[in-house]
Amino acid sequence: MVEVSHMFQRCIFLLLCLKIVMCILVGGGYIPMANAFSPSMPPPVALELSLEDAVNAALVKSYAMRIAIADQHIASQQVRGAWSELMPTIKGTASYKRTLLTPNPFAGSGASGLFSSVDTGSWVTYNERVRRNEVPLEQVLGCDAALETVNEGGQQVTRAKALSFSEYSQCVLAGSRPSDPNANPFLVDNTFNAGISFDQLLYSSAMFSVLKGAKAAEEAGRMATERTGQEVAGEVAAQYYAAVLDQAAVDVLKKSVDRHRETVREARSRFKEGVDPRFTLLSTEVELANVETELVTARNKAAASVDNLAFIIGLPVTSDLILTDGLVLPEPLSTSPGDVDKLMSQAVLRRADLLAARARVTVSQMSESISFARYLPELRLVADLGAVGNIPDDTSSDVPLPLSERTDPLAQSRLFQFESQSRGIFDEAFWGTNLSVGLNLKWTIFEGFARSAQLQQDRLETKKARIRLEELEQSIQQQVARERRNLVSALERLGVQNQNVGRAKLNYEHAQLRVKEGVSSQLELREASDQLDQSQLNRLQAIHDYLVAQVKFRVAIGDTFIVGKQEKADE
Repeated sequence: MVEVSHMFQRCIFLLLCLKIVMCILVGGGYIPMANAFSPSMPPPVALELSLEDAVNAALVKSYAMRIAIADQHIASQQVRGAWSELMPTIKGTASYKRTLLTPNPFAGSGASGLFSSVDTGSWVTYNERVRRNEVPLEQVLGCDAALETVNEGGQQVTRAKALSFSEYSQCVLAGSRPSDPNANPFLVDNTFNAGISFDQLLYSSAMFSVLKGAKAAEEAGRMATERTGQEVAGEVAAQYYAAVLDQAAVDVLKKSVDRHRETVREARSRFKEGVDPRFTLLSTEVELANVETELVTARNKAAASVDNLAFIIGLPVTSDLILTDGLVLPEPLSTSPGDVDKLMSQAVLRRADLLAARARVTVSQMSESISFARYLPELRLVADLGAVGNIPDDTSSDVPLPLSERTDPLAQSRLFQFESQSRGIFDEAFWGTNLSVGLNLKWTIFEGFARSAQLQQDRLETKKARIRLEELEQSIQQQVARERRNLVSALERLGVQNQNVGRAKLNYEHAQLRVKEGVSSQLELREASDQLDQSQLNRLQAIHDYLVAQVKFRVAIGDTFIVGKQEKADE
């Protein structure tokens, strides 16, 4: 069974290979595997893209811009955080505590027997509990005066009886507790706490430095984002021109292939007529194969350039981009020494990264001021409002009734008559409030030289920021001068190649006439064709180099150029 299974798998594999080969033979070319196995997959939608569209899309979708914008938003939130130092802090708290056992707070002192002393309240409570028949016998054992025997239904029953104050006092002094033996007036079953605290900074020498430093950091982030946008625009423009150059090179090689095929046909005809030897025919065929190979390589390079452009813009690399702008020469920039000096001075003033570096110097200075402020006092206004609830499990209370309202027929023989009243947990008897307002002065006198060390570090950071600023200023001047030389050089090469293409076209036309007249060989025609192809490619390369040099020059001077409109750099 295993051998049969292996044979079945081999058959399926051979059939699949045969299907792919048939597709290649019928279609006349290579079928991508994704299309071969997924014929229902829709082809990517073609997207026409001009240079201006590419730059605008990159300013929104490119990875570098999205990261820069996120950093700018972080700096903005840091400013909000700095402002919070000047705003009040309001906090609310709430807690609940259940008390299971509370010790005698007077233990070890002369007042430790306070809980055992006789008070009128406990005597009244005891008599009321007797009236309700709520006093168990075990609470009054040991005090005969508190017991009585009555006849209930023909049976003698012993129970607790109401006592006069003197009788109650005698029982307490005898060691009996007719009331709750564990009674503790300090025991609170449930405790609730709720409060609001207010804290407002009144004075701190660091608070204004914090605000100024945060604003400088936000400005540095904004300038860094602007500079990133300039660099992204320059990178996209350079890659767009590179992709257009590669596509133009494909067009040139296509024409070269057509001319070589025409040359092969003529050489084959002349060979059949016996005019040229077989060596000439083979040479032309070899050159045709070489040019076709160059065309395949150029097509692959052009596709890779478009993919790279899509990646830089932030589009999916599988996007089918159609570049609508060609290698068109813009209005040339002035490269005279006077204009260049003016542009260099403008670059020093308006380069976004230079402005960001200056803002970072301000941030370092503010950090230094904040460290120095640690030597000075800080004054705050504080206020607290709180409520405390001490709530027992049994919120009811016994209230004595006036004599006129007593309904108990034995009320005249008893000392008192009470009624029970229930109170809610929010009754004012259980709750108390507190309110306090004050000033809090904080002044650190000594903390182990930490402040001086931090202050020195901040001063060194400020020094480093100034050095970086000076380095950036020199780097900008060097960059502007270098890009200006590259621009002049590219413009000179472009002029030479424009003239050379005209001569190469004329040379090729003369070679064609000489071959037709029989006074020249196919070798000379092929050489003229190669010279024309190379001249056209060199001219396209020169145009590309000039366009890229102009873009880099604009980026170097910090010009927020708008591609397609060809604005002058000094406008």
